[in-house]
Amino acid sequence: MKPENWVFNARLLPLFLFFGLCNSIDTMTSTQPIKDGDLLVSNGETFALGFFSPGNGTSNRRYVGISYNKISEQTVVWVANRDNPINGMSGALAIDQDENLVIYDDNSQNIVTKTFWQTNVSASNSNSAQLLDSGNLVLFQGGDDTNGSSSTSSVVAWQSFDYPTHTMLPNMKLGLDRRTGLNRLLTSWKSHDDPGTGEYSFRRDTRGLPQSFVLKGSARIWRTGPWIGNKWSGTPKLLNYIFNVSYIDNNEEFSVMYSLINASVMSMMFLDEFGYLQRYTWHEDKAVWFMSAPKEPCDFTDDVVLMVIVTRTMGKSLTARASRDMSPGFVKVARVKVPDTSEVAHSDVNLSKEACEDKCLRNCSCSAYISDGGICITWYGNLMDTRVFSNGGSDLYVGVDAVELGDDIQISDEEKVELSIFDMVTISRATNKFCDANKIGEGAFGPVYKGLLSTGKEIAVKRLSTISKQGLSEFNSEVALIAKLQHRNLVRLLGCCIHEEERMLIYEYMPNGSLDSLIFGVESTRSKSLTWRRRLDIIVGIAQGVLYLHRDSRLRIIHRDLKASNVLLDCEMNPKVSDFGLARAFGGDQSSAKTRRVVGT
Repeated sequence: MKPENWVFNARLLPLFLFFGLCNSIDTMTSTQPIKDGDLLVSNGETFALGFFSPGNGTSNRRYVGISYNKISEQTVVWVANRDNPINGMSGALAIDQDENLVIYDDNSQNIVTKTFWQTNVSASNSNSAQLLDSGNLVLFQGGDDTNGSSSTSSVVAWQSFDYPTHTMLPNMKLGLDRRTGLNRLLTSWKSHDDPGTGEYSFRRDTRGLPQSFVLKGSARIWRTGPWIGNKWSGTPKLLNYIFNVSYIDNNEEFSVMYSLINASVMSMMFLDEFGYLQRYTWHEDKAVWFMSAPKEPCDFTDDVVLMVIVTRTMGKSLTARASRDMSPGFVKVARVKVPDTSEVAHSDVNLSKEACEDKCLRNCSCSAYISDGGICITWYGNLMDTRVFSNGGSDLYVGVDAVELGDDIQISDEEKVELSIFDMVTISRATNKFCDANKIGEGAFGPVYKGLLSTGKEIAVKRLSTISKQGLSEFNSEVALIAKLQHRNLVRLLGCCIHEEERMLIYEYMPNGSLDSLIFGVESTRSKSLTWRRRLDIIVGIAQGVLYLHRDSRLRIIHRDLKASNVLLDCEMNPKVSDFGLARAFGGDQSSAKTRRVVGT
């Protein structure tokens, strides 16, 4: 993982920056090119533009970049020719005869030998470009005044803020211009000494409810969540006392922009070469960049995640459920990064919490809702990429009813299911990449592997097969039913792993395997060594586990697949009932129930 308290230093963006101070005006014209060694410096001297070499200065690769000018540690925020450097110090930036900004190799006789970058705008009379104190390089269409600065009648023909590289500055918009199709996004550097276009990007996505994502290539690795009132739901620790955020979503554009409350503060958002999106604020008294927010660019943490399984029955009307005396309701999950809204979510403004809940109740496909900041968001399908924050976040109300959990079962806050969520990297390492040598069994759900965590704890990993006869409902049943069951004769579920299409359940490891392998398997000779006392203890242990399920647990549970292969033995040969994928729960005051299908062995 990335260190949480990185100082923004030369290792992140080492530069051998701008060589000379031959030219320090803020505006260039068609007759005044910027050559290697010259500078454009904004009027308030906040930013400077010129040629630089990345790294320790030994490279001959030269780029045109914009950097903070006043701070002691130079930091590039924009690069023009990032994928096409000039080899040597013969480069120049000019306004060419087609009235575009262009970077070319100047052979000192004012003959353009090669073009390395240009703006490609179809403007007329573009005869000046100015570096503003915002860090924006602007090409103006219109006349000059007598001192070379753009006149008040000039209009913007092109600006660097529309084509950001890896850094978002205050008052810069990111997002989609729906009129022109221009999509402003951040792309990382290739490495700390190569400003070329890297493999990570940060961009807006307008599918469903608009969100923003960090992508590695085309794969999403982190998201902001949807905009809720005055915040992104997935970034609860933004420092709103430093800046204000402006969010626009209309027919013309979908964009976000931030402005600083104190204009003297220098702050930027930065996508580094590792795919981490961070915000940095300069502290002049300490002469360093301090990371402020967001603190966690990716949600790969070891926090305990609250996992509530949605068991609303789809396809049945509310009237039909009411006629059967069903009682649909909601479980509140506090401090949540709300689920992905790309595909199956809908929002309404100015709806009260009661109206939002009623809207969800009236649609039997509605799986959850939130009501936050005057916005009501409802989900219609799987709740993906959801976690619980230690603070911040939103209250998510997840729909539950009696169809699967049992009539009139009420789940209190104290009874909510808490599970550890294991990431795929941890499980892959623990099982040696699911190697065959670690495979200890296979059932209808899929293969089971022995694993060893970095803490030394042994685990058993049940991996849902892509061709499994069982599926998501059985996975959900396992999690929903046994996560809160505590009995010495029931196998303990430690957590689960959800990665893309992968579904895995993580259990405590049982070194003596299953009862059927002891009796019928290749090691059945071991059964001959069992004393009658041990055999009786195993029988009684199974019975005690079943009695707990039928009578003493908070829900009455019928296993429906109790067999020797679903009884595991620990190191002391104590039996533990496992595999609750086909189990059925019903109310604690019920003594019977009907089933609609034949299940089990």
